[in-house]
Amino acid sequence: MIKYATASRTGTASTEAILRRSRATHRTQRTRRCSRSVARTPFPRGLAPVCDIPHRVAIGRSVAHKLIEAHLLDGEMTPGREIALRIDQTLTQDATGTMVMLEFEQLGLDRVRTELSAQYVDHNLLQTDFRNADDHLFLRSACRKWGLWFSKPGNGVSHPVHMQRFGVPGKTLLGSDSHTCAAGSLGMLAIGTGGLDVAMAMAGEPYT
Repeated sequence: MIKYATASRTGTASTEAILRRSRATHRTQRTRRCSRSVARTPFPRGLAPVCDIPHRVAIGRSVAHKLIEAHLLDGEMTPGREIALRIDQTLTQDATGTMVMLEFEQLGLDRVRTELSAQYVDHNLLQTDFRNADDHLFLRSACRKWGLWFSKPGNGVSHPVHMQRFGVPGKTLLGSDSHTCAAGSLGMLAIGTGGLDVAMAMAGEPYT
């Protein structure tokens, strides 16, 4: 009976040792794979892949958390607290962009102060009278004056075209279209908001 009990304890210890070695080998292999993938993948400035962060820190940190932290200008990342974010890109479309341009005009600036701002014409396309056509001409002239990209009627819907042409993982995008957030699928922090917020972002002001 004593010999059996001793053998049982020895067998358990041996099994645990094998499991420990197996886990250690798995961690080593995972680290090597991760290192190779990081070497091939360009990450935006200020961000790091999850495998490059200590495991205890990486848990619970989503891409959104990292993007907010990288663009945080004011405030603390505490739920319920107000923060201010740096905006890299803006998106407007013709149904809301006309008011955005009028608001931006009142700020008295000669150029937009974002990395990139784009104006799309994709909503009010019917030419049954002069009103839509006049809006399109105004938007084109505003883009020329203040340095925005202009997408004429027929080029495509604003949010997928923006993702295809200007989408950059790790950047922030503020748009006056409710589908702006679709760019989050590219790894951007993309937010749809009101026209005045976009006009202020175009002026280089933080988004709060």
